Amino acid sequence: MTDNARDVLIATVYNGLKEVSELLEPISNGLSSVTSDLRVEENEEVFRNLANWLKALQSIYNFANELSRALDYLKKMDCSFSEDYSVLWKESHGIIENMLNAFEAKDWVTVCDLIEYEVVPLLSKGRESFKRLEEELLALKGQG
Repeated sequence: MTDNARDVLIATVYNGLKEVSELLEPISNGLSSVTSDLRVEENEEVFRNLANWLKALQSIYNFANELSRALDYLKKMDCSFSEDYSVLWKESHGIIENMLNAFEAKDWVTVCDLIEYEVVPLLSKGRESFKRLEEELLALKGQG
């Protein structure tokens, strides 16, 4: 691939990363809010809100997977990064599996605990990680 392709990929990843980074806090806040509601009552509206926030969380995971693939391509184009930005998301797949098991068992206390003590902190760490990657991508854009 040419330098132009490298520059386009860097710019595309950077722009996507900026957009998704801005979504992490609202998703985190939404999940926190819905878990507070679920701890009080189980009704259709609470479950609908929970489903919507979990879809948003799934979108973040999908983005993280695509981001990992894009960074692999950039590494093949002789771009280097100071850390493995995909490791945080890969290591967290167990959280999602535990949530699915709790859902199947209708164990709402565990679902709420996992969101509050695992997912919300993960999103905070993810946001910090995305910010560091944004800085590295900006530096790479400057080299182009």
